[in-house]
Amino acid sequence: MSSLSLPQAFSAVLSKDPYSQWDEFNLAVREAFASKGKAYFDYGMLHECATDLEWVAAGNAPVADNTTGDLVPIPRPTNERPANLTQNASSAAVAAHSREHVRYLAIREASAELKASLLLSIQDPSIISLIQQPPNGTMNITSMQIMTVLGARFGVPSAITLTRWDAETRLPIGQLSFTEYCASHRTLHANLARGQSPLSEFEKVRRIISGMSVRSDLVKAADAYKSLNPLVHNQNFEDLVEHVEIQEPNMTVHEGGYGASVIPTITMVEHEKLLALAVQRARKGTKQGGSGHSDGRRDEQRDSDRVRPKYCYVHGYDGHAGKNCRRMLGDPTSYPASKVEAKAHTDVVGGNAWRRPVQA
Repeated sequence: MSSLSLPQAFSAVLSKDPYSQWDEFNLAVREAFASKGKAYFDYGMLHECATDLEWVAAGNAPVADNTTGDLVPIPRPTNERPANLTQNASSAAVAAHSREHVRYLAIREASAELKASLLLSIQDPSIISLIQQPPNGTMNITSMQIMTVLGARFGVPSAITLTRWDAETRLPIGQLSFTEYCASHRTLHANLARGQSPLSEFEKVRRIISGMSVRSDLVKAADAYKSLNPLVHNQNFEDLVEHVEIQEPNMTVHEGGYGASVIPTITMVEHEKLLALAVQRARKGTKQGGSGHSDGRRDEQRDSDRVRPKYCYVHGYDGHAGKNCRRMLGDPTSYPASKVEAKAHTDVVGGNAWRRPVQA
């Protein structure tokens, strides 16, 4: 018989906000149970904590009965104590009984250790009181009974909790990074959906953009996303997040605050005027300085480079070349070499004409 190891709390716990913590806690419990007892059961010890729906979702779909054709759920594994041997049992029977006894004890120890960790992960005494059974407390209650009681209580959030979650989706980004802010919104979206009060994609996009209003760099990136997707039904939360994350490397901080390479589109006419102005200034500088034609050509080239930024078929003239675009490199079927290597939006039909700022 192996010695019991010291139990530890799971990666997620229930404490002062169990309604918000329930999804993460429930997943952590199932993952911990499924990781134990793999040598004996295909799904580890999952059968000791999962609800019927979770048991089926894990891959234990009902099968048809050979006699009636009715669907019959796959039974959960059991761990029965081996029956006592009869007197004068053969050596083979004794050896088989010994193996079964060792297996039985190992499973019992794993079950006890998991239950102890489950109780350690419930860190609010008021929650523990929900599962105690007088006069023995939690001594005789099973892990399945614990999860059943807690799921019925915290799995469906109350109206007060739903109202609070809804209000939290409207909070500003504050000192959070954009990644942290998006992660908090995803958690809130999942919680509201669990409470049968899901937000529409339009509302998700509207609220996160509103919360980013204190950050000019993020606002510019979000405005650019909306200009690329003017139809509301084409806008969704994850696409917006991906767009802003792509733009973040192009964002810099100046003395006046945040700035980004994302601004509203300029027309081709405006672009050509700026180019002509840059060339004119370069030639004027050459005449005044008397530096010769070679210097003038170098100045002209530098100005031309400044007003002709790198081009990406998907994102336009936003600061990176198509060969460095993660979206195109990750989807070669949709984005063949002609699109990846395009140098301007006129090279391939459908190219994005969005342009970065021009410094005159």
